[in-house]
Amino acid sequence: MRPSGNSESILCYGDVVFLESSGGLRLACDIWDEILPGKGVFSTSAIPTGAAKRLEPVARSAFVLIPADGSTFNMEDPTPVTYGAKIRLQSLLAPNDSAVATGLLADKPVCYLASTHKSERMASRLTNRQLVFMLGDTTPDTVWSFERAVFNQGVESAEDKFFSKGQPVQVP
Repeated sequence: MRPSGNSESILCYGDVVFLESSGGLRLACDIWDEILPGKGVFSTSAIPTGAAKRLEPVARSAFVLIPADGSTFNMEDPTPVTYGAKIRLQSLLAPNDSAVATGLLADKPVCYLASTHKSERMASRLTNRQLVFMLGDTTPDTVWSFERAVFNQGVESAEDKFFSKGQPVQVP
């Protein structure tokens, strides 16, 4: 979804994205499943996209790209997201006037996708690996960046990855 009106294949701040694995699982925010009660740490899950794959994200699996430094961005003049830039992925499933009026999300914070080093308290329940979760606050755990994928280990690939820093992130 391109709320910025940007029809190009370049990601911009304010664009709504969803994260999907090559196995057909889409990351979703489970704001009703609090991992650490009272701490604003919420669970995430992987939902199968199935045969009826929808192209548009739904609220619990949609994230807005925002600058991590808190700077503003203009939807009328979109700013491209670049490789290496620090970003946050804010959940679309957030309190707004209509959700608060119906009581659905009245007590829930705006959440950001987060991850932290694995420990005995913070590890995935199923795999015991590094936990990915939603956090109701902007901390260093909520800062992400795009990095160009390297598929072979040649010198040219490493140079491509290094020189991609600062270049706009393009999507198919």
